[in-house]
Amino acid sequence: MLISLLFEEISIPGSRIVHPAPGRMLRRFASASIADEESLCFIETEEAALQLGCRPVGAVVTFRELDNPSPQFICDDPRTQFFRLVARQAFAPVSQGIHPAAVIGDKCSIHDTASVGPGSVLGDHVTLGEGVSLGAGVIVGKDSIIGARTRIYPGVVLYEDTRVGEDCIIHSGTVVGSDGFGYMEAGETLVKIPQVGRVRIGNRVEIGANCTIDRATLDETVIDDDVKIDNLVQIAHNVTIKKCARIAAQSGVAGSSSIGNWAVLAGQAGVGDHCRIGDRVILTAQAGIAGSLEKAGVYSGSPARPMSEQYRILAYQNRLEAMWKKIKELEKKLDTYEKDH
Repeated sequence: MLISLLFEEISIPGSRIVHPAPGRMLRRFASASIADEESLCFIETEEAALQLGCRPVGAVVTFRELDNPSPQFICDDPRTQFFRLVARQAFAPVSQGIHPAAVIGDKCSIHDTASVGPGSVLGDHVTLGEGVSLGAGVIVGKDSIIGARTRIYPGVVLYEDTRVGEDCIIHSGTVVGSDGFGYMEAGETLVKIPQVGRVRIGNRVEIGANCTIDRATLDETVIDDDVKIDNLVQIAHNVTIKKCARIAAQSGVAGSSSIGNWAVLAGQAGVGDHCRIGDRVILTAQAGIAGSLEKAGVYSGSPARPMSEQYRILAYQNRLEAMWKKIKELEKKLDTYEKDH
């Protein structure tokens, strides 16, 4: 990430400064392994301090004074303090106002501090709260509401009547509110079930790139506060994902299922329809769920089992060939015994 940050603009509460460098311009954040004289990096272990050695860098946030000529901010928990600085730069306010190339529907309510990028389209009766930022080409359907300080990156599509809370982040290519996958058999054909519900997203939710979240059939698909969703995730209609759940890339949650508080779905985990995943359940990568898992714990495999049980099964599977050979040897011995007796 490129920045333009003067040394004296760095503020770390409670830190002690060694080798200050007023007027020095820092151009990027970097790890200690590649940091140069225009980089701000951090050191949190003795191993990292040895890796940096005496090589000069723009500035370093560190847990102790280093034998290094570079400017140093010495503080407790340098990792946290460093990434607070990164966050302040990454999420600095964008320019306010409506771009001339944006299209705004009738009776929209747009806060004075909101930003609407070029090529974005807002349907009728859309509400944008304080500090909302819409990138280029964002589509917001009619009657949608977006809460304060939410940032939506270019190319996101929110269908009509979508609700997004405060301080959310939605990355490019994501579609929120598309129809759920619902059909009825009618004679020799399939009839579409109208999907007339909505998607409701809570506060401080982050949704990665190219995700799809389907609107409910009648009520709400709900993504609760502080949920974090990785790239390429599918959330079907009528799903509820509760607070602080985390869902990694390429996972899918089928219709009318619920994911509990603090639950974790690792990469490519799959949850079948009408399943309940309890609080603090962890599904490892490629776990498959066809029924409910209520008890907190770590589950693996497809169908998913407690991880310790799944590992025992895998151990048995690895021994199948040897076991099969042993069984054949025993059968031959048994046949010989029966012939002799």
